[in-house]
This record gives sequence, C-alpha cells and structure tokens, in this order.
Amino acid sequence: MEKTITFRLICSNFPGIEFENRKPVYVGLQKKNDIVDERPGDAKQAVFSIPVQIKKAKDGRPDFLGPYIQGKVGDRFIYLVWFENKETKEPFRRAKIKLSHLTWTHLQKDNLEAHLIMTDQKGCPVCATVPEGLIRWNTSPNKLTNKG
Repeated sequence: MEKTITFRLICSNFPGIEFENRKPVYVGLQKKNDIVDERPGDAKQAVFSIPVQIKKAKDGRPDFLGPYIQGKVGDRFIYLVWFENKETKEPFRRAKIKLSHLTWTHLQKDNLEAHLIMTDQKGCPVCATVPEGLIRWNTSPNKLTNKG
C-alpha cells in the first residue's frame, strides 16, 4: 500500500517572541536542511500542513517519506525548529514529533491531525522529543495539557 496524506499540526500555547535574550523568536518546519513556514513565537495558533508519503516497510508497518520526514526506517519524525529571526535564521532548539506509533489503522483517512502545545512545563519553547502530554493525535486518547 502506498499513499500520500496530509499531517496537520495544530499548534497553540506559544511561549512568546523572546527567549533567553533571543528576539524575535520564531518556529518553523524543517524541510530537508531548510526551515520553512515560519511562525512568530507569540502566535495565538498556527497550523502546519505537511504532505507525507506512506509506504509499507519490510516489517509491514507504515514507513513515512518526504522532504519533511527525518530519521531512519522505524524511527521517523518531523522537526519543528525554534530560531532567532535576524538577518539569518539562527536555530537554538528543535522539537521532535515521533511517527513510529502510527499504524495503518490511523492512516486510513487522507488527513491526520495532531494538537500540539508549544510551551513546556517550565514556560520554554517545547523541544527534544515531544512528550505525550503535550501532543494529541486525533487517533490518541491522550489528554492535552501543559500541566504536570
């Protein structure tokens, strides 16, 4: 089975336009080695639409491909990159959105949504592997919260 679907990341609770003496702070999608679809760090909400090709891996599970997909087979993910938006984009953190938990059942539709809180428990831009408490896929019963 091969198909293309759109992942929609619906992001809210942004941390602000300034962080650790960096200003203005923005976030964008990593597309290969570039940062695209930039949004300010004080946005009320942002929606990132990401086309993803899906094919069957050797083990039968879905494998995700495309210019926004990072990682190796079995451990694919999408990066959101936090950066200071000056004359050049100066990245300082990345948030890793893991895809390995998604099954063929989750991927039956043409679109898949995830709601993502952009601020961690300390009030900082979310980074590293996004914990389950800060992201909720429309396939997941996880409660979306940024409280411990």
